[in-house]
Amino acid sequence: MTEGVQFTIRTSIQKVGNSKGVILSGKMLSELHLVEGSEVEVSLSDTGILISPVSPKPVPPTKEVNRDLSSWDNQFKAAIKACESAG
Repeated sequence: MTEGVQFTIRTSIQKVGNSKGVILSGKMLSELHLVEGSEVEVSLSDTGILISPVSPKPVPPTKEVNRDLSSWDNQFKAAIKACESAG
């Protein structure tokens, strides 16, 4: 394996409409936080083709955000109580 390469997949050129494309594994897309429609840059060099995400990798959320505002009052009161108890 080449230095700096995390893993390699072997794939083939596929027909995509009137063009050709390369199918990337779900694992590879997941590692780069890419989904269908993500913008990538394709570069050709002396050593091969490089496909890079256009924007930096987004940081995945560490905790699900509660968007249900019906319990907001109780959550707010609990947070205040926790802060008062800690300090």
